[in-house]
Amino acid sequence: MEKGRAFLVRGVIAAAGLALGACRSEPAARHPAAAEATPLPPHRVFPTAAAALRAAAGEARIVAVGEVHATTDGPAVPPTIRRFTDGMLPVLAPRASDLLVETWALDGSCGAPAAAVVDAVREDTKRPEATEDDIVRLARRAKELGLTPHDLRFGCAEYDALRDEAGQVDYDALLARITDKMAAFVAEAVERPDVGLVVYGGAIHNDVAPIPEYAAFSYAAPLRARAAGALVEVDLFAPEQVAGNEVLLPPPWQALLGTATGPDRAVLVERAPDSFIVLLPETPGAATGGGAPATGEG
Repeated sequence: MEKGRAFLVRGVIAAAGLALGACRSEPAARHPAAAEATPLPPHRVFPTAAAALRAAAGEARIVAVGEVHATTDGPAVPPTIRRFTDGMLPVLAPRASDLLVETWALDGSCGAPAAAVVDAVREDTKRPEATEDDIVRLARRAKELGLTPHDLRFGCAEYDALRDEAGQVDYDALLARITDKMAAFVAEAVERPDVGLVVYGGAIHNDVAPIPEYAAFSYAAPLRARAAGALVEVDLFAPEQVAGNEVLLPPPWQALLGTATGPDRAVLVERAPDSFIVLLPETPGAATGGGAPATGEG
């Protein structure tokens, strides 16, 4: 599998088989002296990630949140989904009526072909076992806050289309289908002023201005113009997960890591109009150094 595609694959939230309740290497050395010699790019510092997220969301009616998905071989930091559930979703809840999560429930009636796809995705993405519990907690918390949680729906016949001639999972097809389903849901929200929507998933899917290689996997880019300012992209990145990864955090923002970031603050970067990055507080004891770039979806 090519490097870029492997990077995307490992970023898929693969919590298939999970119903949302009743709802549908070596760290790279940093060079502080070099960082001090070059002015840091524009950024804002906040005491909490929640405060930074609130500032990024502004008055948007649709907040497209992206994360780097946790993997079993990734940095030892709290999963972003857990941090979002506990500390950040509450600041978005007052504006929202619905929550869409990039996951899907496995219909037991679909049989072995569907189960085989789900098992393969789970293994390939190196998803921690706790991810399922974290998604359930997110859905439960959304309900407590008055939001209706939603997942993606896959029909039994769709699973057959997700396997290639050798019987392996066709990840291009899977990513495209996930994107299409998310796009359809968000498009409906764009057309309904009475709907406030929080979308939670991998950060490639929510890019309003994606790089060409990944443009086909963004639900947000085609809807940006129609949303007319109602949709904003906010990526939540743990510094330890994106250090050295210039796909997720391009230069010059890498210079913020270990300088502007810290365990007692969050850093907000405006990447482009309607596009923000929140660098989450660092986790004490976790290395903020450059790791392999294939640890999650941007």
